[in-house]
Amino acid sequence: LGQRFGREWIFGLNGVNDQGILPIIVLQFCRDEDLTDNKHDSGRPRFTKRFLTYFTGPWGQDRHHWITADERWSGMTRLGKPHKEDKLFQFHMRVFTAQGKGGWFHQTGPGLMRDRGTLAVPGKKTNLDLCEIRFSVGLKTTWEMDLPIFTLVTMADLSVTGYLKVLEGIGDNSKWAAANIRPSTNTTGVAAFAFRIRSLLPVWEAHWLELLQGIDAALQTDVILRLAADWIQESMDDLRRTVDYIDQLCCVSDMKQFAIVDMTSDSASNNSQDSTLETFRQNWDSVESLQRQIGNGLLARIAKRQAEVKNLQDSLFNATAVSEATKSTQLNHYILVFTAVTVIYLPLTFVTVCLALHTSVFHHRPEVTPYADHWNTGSLLL
Repeated sequence: LGQRFGREWIFGLNGVNDQGILPIIVLQFCRDEDLTDNKHDSGRPRFTKRFLTYFTGPWGQDRHHWITADERWSGMTRLGKPHKEDKLFQFHMRVFTAQGKGGWFHQTGPGLMRDRGTLAVPGKKTNLDLCEIRFSVGLKTTWEMDLPIFTLVTMADLSVTGYLKVLEGIGDNSKWAAANIRPSTNTTGVAAFAFRIRSLLPVWEAHWLELLQGIDAALQTDVILRLAADWIQESMDDLRRTVDYIDQLCCVSDMKQFAIVDMTSDSASNNSQDSTLETFRQNWDSVESLQRQIGNGLLARIAKRQAEVKNLQDSLFNATAVSEATKSTQLNHYILVFTAVTVIYLPLTFVTVCLALHTSVFHHRPEVTPYADHWNTGSLLL
């Protein structure tokens, strides 16, 4: 990158034996800070507390604070204005994936609060276990120095650190060019922040794909599909708000102090505001375009699956309706036959009964005895 003032730390946490890792993370953001002094509950200590809480605690708590850049003010400039020593940014993503898919087993201890669930798969003895995974990126960078000093911290659940081993290193210029991210002098730290978020998006996509593949065999997936679509859209919206905030911060800053200069060009010819904003936005456009491409592809797949589930449910409903209609038709046939038999035989039965009642009279009259036998025979036939 043309300078040796930046470094990155990548950590995998499991919520069980992280006691040795957390102090290292705190040290990267709060070096030379007196964390026992309550008056320092702002700037870097506050940022570090939020950063760790958003990774280890419940998801969604005070998420609007992600988009705020914490600052540390120190000293006075020659013009008598407060000097901003550094700025700190953070970004968090989460994904739900199928437990045990891809040859790994996700297990976290009580130190990491993760959402879990079980999806019943019809026709199979085993259910589909779902688990949450998080990725967090934090940046501490100087804001006004021509050669900025920055520290980048990337955290992920320990079970996915195998994926993180293939992440491109921030010191490889060819990887920056392939990602369409341009390093710069004053804002090289912010560019590295964008570069790392972009490199995490394929990992984010891979886990979402594992979840969608895991539920392809399930029929009762409508609820989880709707939730998955909401969670994917949530990460896309978070990135959009983060970029908007940093962009506004760039616009309201002193453009002479915030000038973005190409490492291969003459600094005197690249301090214009148009060049500054163009380079700055180009870096984040590369990140957003990749996430939109991945996110829209996942959402399209979810929508297709939802349509298949709905069509299957409609087919099952139609099949049930046809079956019930067939049963109703058969029952109507039975009713029709019973009605016909009743209509035809009821009058004859009534006449037979009446005639049978009068046979007793015939038996008391000898002159009509021959006829009584005929009436009895007719009654039996009817």
